[in-house]
Amino acid sequence: MAKEGRDVPLIIATPPGFTNAVEVKEKLVRSGIPSIVLRGTMGGSGIAASITNEIVRMSRNG
Repeated sequence: MAKEGRDVPLIIATPPGFTNAVEVKEKLVRSGIPSIVLRGTMGGSGIAASITNEIVRMSRNG
């Protein structure tokens, strides 16, 4: 989307250690796109869901 010039409000990047995961996460950090990135080889969908749920909870309380 960003390469197409479209606005990217936020990326949650928590993929586990698949091939090139660390490099892809670091590239995202350097890109300047707003993001929450779990650096290194740790990660998973449960963590992404937890982050998303907390963002929703904070938006309702704020």
